[in-house]
Amino acid sequence: MPYIALLILLLVLAPSSALAADLSVKSHEGRTLMVRYEDMKGASLSVLSSSGEVVRSSRLPKATGVKRVMLPKNLEAGTYTILASDREGAKYDSETFTISYPAPTCTLKASEKALHKGDLLRIRWNSDNATSAVLFGQKKVALNGSERISVHHLGPHGYAVNLVGPGGVGSCAVEVKVVE
Repeated sequence: MPYIALLILLLVLAPSSALAADLSVKSHEGRTLMVRYEDMKGASLSVLSSSGEVVRSSRLPKATGVKRVMLPKNLEAGTYTILASDREGAKYDSETFTISYPAPTCTLKASEKALHKGDLLRIRWNSDNATSAVLFGQKKVALNGSERISVHHLGPHGYAVNLVGPGGVGSCAVEVKVVE
């Protein structure tokens, strides 16, 4: 999976505290939020969804340092807020960040571009950023694979793999021609 890194700097709202976060998205299956902070002893750290739901929370163990927060694996793409507050709930600092996923992509190749009626065609595909793949618009297939197809009808024939992933949908296609 491609490695995506987002850097989020959380600006100081109160002059006596500072908070910075480095969000590393390693894949759509897991995330680590590295939060750097200063002058926040005993503060709590919360990650909130756009609806205000607490996705993850933890305490900052010392006044200054780096806290590693594991975010849920099924976290949807969207806007989130990281919030640091003191023991009484007074806000130290907050900042929003966005988690997004790249759209699924694939390549599809045919063993031949021109075949004779009755020949076997082999198609191969590879995908990235996908969670499911469908061949011919109906047959669920592996994210990376190949298929042998016996061609019987003359003329041009198109083959496609359709993908779905956290970043949306994608597809790839190849066309071959069948002659007598």
